[in-house]
Amino acid sequence: MTTCVEQSVLPTIIYPSTLSDYLKQLLPNARATDMSIKACASLDSVTRAGWDLFYAALSGFAQEDHGVFGLGTAMDRAECYGAELQQRQLQLSKTCTLAVPVFNPGSNTSNFSKIMQYAAWGVGAFAFAYAIGKVADVVVPLLPKRKAA
Repeated sequence: MTTCVEQSVLPTIIYPSTLSDYLKQLLPNARATDMSIKACASLDSVTRAGWDLFYAALSGFAQEDHGVFGLGTAMDRAECYGAELQQRQLQLSKTCTLAVPVFNPGSNTSNFSKIMQYAAWGVGAFAFAYAIGKVADVVVPLLPKRKAA
């Protein structure tokens, strides 16, 4: 599998819809690539077998119920499959004609969703600071007073 670690300043918030939207882009592209591979007579058997294994693993992953817990890990895996699909398509396009454009694994997030994620982080930080302030309002008066020396 290709390296697919993406670094960013802030963590990305992953919702169930984020993962399903990514898979809705990934699966049709992989399915069309699979049909192109099956129609390609000039492809060697080793490359075809490698593609078949990759496509089976990707399809199996996409059919899993990812639930709510572990969405970050599932999204990481989906992005890894997307990056590998892109690399395989680039390699396969040298031998076969693909019926679909090469997958772009980074095209799933819009600027608006990133802005909303950062806004959510800001609201969360504000709420945390507010809660700490309220706890301090209750706890500080209970602390023993210092005696003047």
